[in-house]
Amino acid sequence: MNLPPYDSWIRIGAGESVSIDADVHKEWTDKTAAFRQIRGSVLAAVFEIEYSLDRVLQEVFFPGHDSPPSSDPTSASPSKLGNDTRARSSLFDDLFLKSAPFGLSRKARILKEIARHVQPLSDRIPNDLFECLGKVNDIRSKFAHYPISFVPGGAVDRQALQARLSCKNEEIILDESYLSDLSALLSKAKSDLDQLIRYLTT
Repeated sequence: MNLPPYDSWIRIGAGESVSIDADVHKEWTDKTAAFRQIRGSVLAAVFEIEYSLDRVLQEVFFPGHDSPPSSDPTSASPSKLGNDTRARSSLFDDLFLKSAPFGLSRKARILKEIARHVQPLSDRIPNDLFECLGKVNDIRSKFAHYPISFVPGGAVDRQALQARLSCKNEEIILDESYLSDLSALLSKAKSDLDQLIRYLTT
C-alpha cells in the first residue's frame, strides 16, 4: 500500500533509493522554498481574478457603484431605495459575492447567464473566457488542496528532483513548460476581466 505524498517530501518507489548528499539537500531545500512561493503566487493570482470577476458583477447589477451618493433629489430616475448605490453594492458584496456558496465557478456561471440576456455585454466577452475561468478554478482547487512533492530522476550520482503536484486522479509535472502555460492562463483571465471592467466603467 502506497502512502499519499506529503508536501515537500522526496518520494521514492519500492526498491528505489536516493542519495541525499549536500547538493541534493540544497536542491531540496531551495525547491521546497521556491514551490511554496509558487503555490502562494498562484493562489494570490486567482484571488485577484475572482476580485475582478466580483467587480464585473457589481458593475452589472450596480452601475456606477463607486460613485459617491447623489445629494440632488431631482437626479434622473432615483431609486425608491435611495440613491446610495454604493451602500447597496457593499451589502451585495458582503452577503453574496463573499459568501461561501458563491465561489469563482458559480460567479462565472452567473455572468454567463447574464450575458445570454444582455447582448452588449455578450459582445464584449471573449469566446473562451468561461472555459478559461473553469481552468482557473480547477487550478486553484488543486494548488490549495494537494501536496507538491519531489521525485528524484537521473543517475544515482547526479539525481535531480522533479516537482509534482499530486492530485486525486492525476499527477502534474511542475516543469518550466507547465508553469509558463499556467502564468499565461492566469494573465489572460485577469486581462479579459479587466477589459470588461473598463468597458463597464467608462
